[in-house]
Amino acid sequence: MSSENTDFIIHKKNTDQCSVWFHFLTSSDGKSAKCKICSSTLKTLGGSTKGLHTHLQTKHKVKVSKEYAPEPSGSSSTSASSSTSTPATTASCSTKRVGSPLPTSTAKRTMKDYFKVVNQQEPLAKVLSRMTARDGLPFSTFTTSEDLRDLLIFKGYKELPTSPVTIRNHVVVYSKEIKESYKNEILQAKERGDRFSLSFDEWTSNSNKRFMNMNVHSPDNFWNLGLIRVKVSMTAEVCVALLEEKLSYFGLSLKDDIVGIVTDGPNVMLKVGKLLPVKHQLCFAHGIHLAVCDVLYKKKSQDDTEMIELQDIVGIGEDVDDVLESLDSLESGLTVNPNEDVNEAPDLTSDKNISEVIKKVRKVVVHFKRSSTKNDTILQKYVRAEKGKELSLILDVKTRWNSLLDMIERFVLLKSCIQKALIDAKYQIKLEDCDFDVLKEIIGILAPIKLTVEALCRRDANLCTADAALKFLLHQLSQNKTNLSEKMMSCLIIRLKQRRSSTLSGVLNYLQNPGLIESCEDFEGLFSTPSSSGIKNEMKLLIQRLVVETKYNSPERTGEMEVANVDDPEFIVSEGRSLESNTPSLQIMLERAILDSQKPREPEVRQSDLLSTLRKECSLYESCGTRGYYLTKVYNFLRSVPPTSVEAERAFSAAGYIQNKLRSRLGDETLDCLLFLRSHFQKLEVRKE
Repeated sequence: MSSENTDFIIHKKNTDQCSVWFHFLTSSDGKSAKCKICSSTLKTLGGSTKGLHTHLQTKHKVKVSKEYAPEPSGSSSTSASSSTSTPATTASCSTKRVGSPLPTSTAKRTMKDYFKVVNQQEPLAKVLSRMTARDGLPFSTFTTSEDLRDLLIFKGYKELPTSPVTIRNHVVVYSKEIKESYKNEILQAKERGDRFSLSFDEWTSNSNKRFMNMNVHSPDNFWNLGLIRVKVSMTAEVCVALLEEKLSYFGLSLKDDIVGIVTDGPNVMLKVGKLLPVKHQLCFAHGIHLAVCDVLYKKKSQDDTEMIELQDIVGIGEDVDDVLESLDSLESGLTVNPNEDVNEAPDLTSDKNISEVIKKVRKVVVHFKRSSTKNDTILQKYVRAEKGKELSLILDVKTRWNSLLDMIERFVLLKSCIQKALIDAKYQIKLEDCDFDVLKEIIGILAPIKLTVEALCRRDANLCTADAALKFLLHQLSQNKTNLSEKMMSCLIIRLKQRRSSTLSGVLNYLQNPGLIESCEDFEGLFSTPSSSGIKNEMKLLIQRLVVETKYNSPERTGEMEVANVDDPEFIVSEGRSLESNTPSLQIMLERAILDSQKPREPEVRQSDLLSTLRKECSLYESCGTRGYYLTKVYNFLRSVPPTSVEAERAFSAAGYIQNKLRSRLGDETLDCLLFLRSHFQKLEVRKE
C-alpha cells in the first residue's frame, strides 16, 4: 500500500504534547503514520510507536517523554484534604531536543544518583612530567604563563611551584618512581621465566655530548631504560661496561638473562657482539638503507660506510615544527624530509637514464618552490581544478631515500598539472612520457621497500615476521622484471646476508612452523636454516645458558638465602616489614605462598640428558604440533629478539626534540628523565588504544 493512496487523519491524542501523536498523523486503518515535520511515512503494525520515537530522536532531535515532578507547595494542603489516595507527585510531560540538560528529578534513577562520583585527581608531579616530557613544554613556562597556571589552579592544583628548578625536581622524582616500577615489572617477568634482548645505539647531541640509549625487549613488551652519558672514548670494552652497569640496576645479567643484542653495523658494535656471550643480530633496516643507496646513489670513498643515523634528523638549526613532523614519521621506522633545502640534493647513481630524469624533477620542484607567485597563480590553479585542494611539490633530502619516493609519488600524481604549468610558465625543461615511465619504475621498487621497512620497525615484529616481510619484498621485486629491480634485488640480498643470523631466525622459524622451512624460497641462500641436528644443538646452548646454569647459580641453590637473619633490621626493611609490625611481612609471605602454589612443576633434567630430551620434544612437536617445556622456553626466548634497532633511533629523535632551542641547556640527568618519561607516556597511550 503506497502512501499516496493512504488517507491520514488526526489522531485523538494530537493535542497531547506528552504523546508522540502530537507530531504524527495516523492512517485510517491504523497501520502507518505520517510525520508532520518531514512527511515521512512509518509503519505502526500492532499499534507500536517505537519507530515513531526513534524517527523523532534521530531525524529531528526531538524526544517525547513523561516526567514526574513534585506537586507545588502551595497546593499540597488542598490536594491532601481532597483525597487520601492522591500521589505525592503529579505527572507532567515534556518535548525537548536531544542533548538538552536532564531534569533534576526523573522517574528512572541510575546508580550515580545514589553515590557521589569522586573525581580522582592525578598527582601534580605526573601532570608536570607529562606536559614537559610528552608535550615539550619548558619548565619556565609553568612559572611565566599566567593562563597555564590559572588552568591548573582551576583543575584543583592550588599549590603550584613558582620556580623552574622546583618543577624540574618534581619531574626527576617522578621519573625515579617510574623507573622503580619498571624495575619491578622486569623482575616479575624474570620470575615468570622470561628472558630478554637488548637494542642499543649511541648518539651525539647538538651540544656535542655523547649518549647511549638501551631498550630491554621481552616477547610481549619493551622498556626504554633512558640515556647513558658517555664521557670517554666509546670503545667496545666501554660499551660492555656501560651495559652491565645499567642492567645491574634493573636486576639483570648479560650472561644469564639476555638472549641477544640488536645493533647497527659499525665495527665497534661488531666487536661488542664478539665480546659478549650472547647472540648478535644486526639491524635489517640499516641493511636495506645501504642497499638502496648502493643502487640509487653514488658510493662514497669507503664502500662500507654505515648509514648516517636516523637521529641526525634532529640537527642544529631545525625548527621545532619540523622536528615534530619528523617524530611522527619516525614512529613507523622511517624519516621524512625535516626541511626542504634545495641544496640538500644527493649525488645520484651513474645510471644516466635514472639520474637525468630525477635531476629534471628536482629542477622543476625547485623552480616552483623558489617562486611563490608561479606556484600560486599557475601550478596550484591547475591542482585545485583537478584535485579539489592544494598539493605542494616535495623536494627530497640528502640521505633520505624515502623522501625521494615521496617527491616522485607527488610528482607523478600531479603529472598533468605540472605539464600545463610548465607550458604557461614557459620553462625550458620538458618532461616526456618516457620520463614518467622511469619515475613509475622507481616507485614500483621503492614503494614495497618502504612498506617492508615499516613492517620491520613495528614494535610487535620479531625475526619470524622479519623473514616473512623480506621474502615479500624480494618476491615483489622479482616480479618487476626490469634491470633496476634486478640490481636492487641483488644488492638487498648481499646486504641482508651480512645481517641475517641463520641460527636465530632458523630456529625461531622451525619453532613457529616447521613446514615453512621446507617450502620457502631461498633467494641465493639468504634464508638458509641449520640442519636438524644444528637446530637441536643451538637450542641446547640457549637452554644451558639461560635455564640450566641460571637455575643452578640461583641464590636458592648456592645457599645465600639460608644465611640471612630474619631478625636483622636490614632484612626486615628489604622484605617490606616495618620494625613496629609484622603484618606486611606476613602479607608478603602469604602472596609468595600463593604464587608458589600456582607455579608449574619444572622438570629436573641433567645437562647430559638435555639433548636427548630435546630430541624427544622435537619428535613430538613435528608429529603433533605441540611444543614441549624446553621448546616453549626457546620459542619465547627468540621471540624477544627484535629485527631492528629502531627503538634506540626513536629515543634519539625524541631526545633531539626535547633538547631544542628553547631547552638547549638541559643537564644530563634532566635530559635522561625527560626522554624516559616521554617513552613511558607514549606506552600508556598505546595501551589505551
